[in-house]
Order: sequence, then structure tokens, then C-alpha cells
Amino acid sequence: MRETDFWGIIRKINWYGGVKNSPDAVATCKARALQELSNLALVEQFRQQYLKQFSRLDEAIRSWEERRGNYLPVGDDGYGDLISHIIGLGKDEVERTINCPILAWERCQNRYGTVDSYVECFSYCIPDEEDFEAIEVKLDKARDGLNYWIERMSDDPTDDLAEREVERRCKLVGQLRAQMQKHTGAEDLSTRFQKNELIQAKRAQMQVLCQHQNRLQKKIDSLTDEIGRLMVS
Repeated sequence: MRETDFWGIIRKINWYGGVKNSPDAVATCKARALQELSNLALVEQFRQQYLKQFSRLDEAIRSWEERRGNYLPVGDDGYGDLISHIIGLGKDEVERTINCPILAWERCQNRYGTVDSYVECFSYCIPDEEDFEAIEVKLDKARDGLNYWIERMSDDPTDDLAEREVERRCKLVGQLRAQMQKHTGAEDLSTRFQKNELIQAKRAQMQVLCQHQNRLQKKIDSLTDEIGRLMVS
């Protein structure tokens, strides 16, 4: 990976924006990194460039500390987080700090956890093998779900429902017919009423079928989109 490509990916990861705008900068920026680094070989090339910039910053800051006898007020972990943060802010900030290492000291004076200070930790955004394994698991699950719902498209979920509904309505019609015969003897009226109820039951059956197919299609579209996103990443 060329250095220009490395800095281009850093811009797209946008650590500055993640720290400023996201409650979980690492998760947000790692998702962007996974979009740019689609396999472990690219990740390793990216990591080598990252370590190169880390070494440049470390050398410049250590040299400044020794000359001035003024050491950054951070521990080992904080020091690593600081340098990683500067790299995440991009090439211009790295070069400014190398040319003027006191900028790193000034960062330590600002409130920790802000973009003007430093945040733990840009290096966590670099994907690893576990990230790719997790994506593969999600992809397999999405594929299985997609296949399941495609197979369900050929099902008719209304059979049992319609049968129960028809039985219920026929029972109701029978009760109403008995009442009408008892009081009016209106056989023709009750027969027409029964036919109308059966027609309504069939319409309900068709409506349920359409709703079922619409739900399945939405699931299929959603899973297809998810697979597309996972394949891109």
C-alpha cells in the first residue's frame, strides 16, 4: 500500500468526525475501515503504514522531550493513545506535530476525551481477523434467512386460517338461521346470508395471502440489502 493510499483511507475513516459526532467513535470508524479494507492482506499493508507513522511521531516527540527536559504528562498507554489519535487526524496533523512536537504536549493540557486532546484509541479501528469472522457469520446468517423466506414464498399460509374462519362463520350462520326460522321462517334469507359469509371468508383468505406475500417480500429485500452491504465490506 502506498503512503498516499494510506492517508486516503485515513480520511475516509474520519476519526475527527467520529470523535466529534459519535458516542462510540471506535465502532463508527471501524465500520468505515472495514468498508475500505476488505481483506486481511490490505489490513496488514495498512497496519505497516500506520506503524511507520507511529515511529516517526514517537521519534520526534522523544527527541523533543530529551532536548527540553520536559516530558509529556501521560503514562505509556496514554502516550500510545495520543500518537494514535494524531495519526487518525490525518497527514497534515502528523506533519505539524513532527515539525513542532510541542503540539503533542499542548494536547495533553486539554481536556481528555476531546478531539483537541486525544481519545482512546484510533488503533482499535484497524480491523483484525475476528472482525472478518464476525462479518462472515452475519453473511451466512443473512443468506440462510434469505433462502428460508424465498422458500416460504411458495407456501399458502391462509389454508388453516381460512378453514377455521369458515368453520366459525358457518357455525354462526347456523345459529342465526335457527333463530330466523324459529321467528320468521326466512329460509331463503338465511341461505343468502350464509353464501355472503362464505364469500367474505374467501376474501379474507385472499387478503391474508397478499399480506403474507408482502411481508415475505420485505424480508427478502431487507436480507438482500444486508448481504449486499456485507459483501461490499
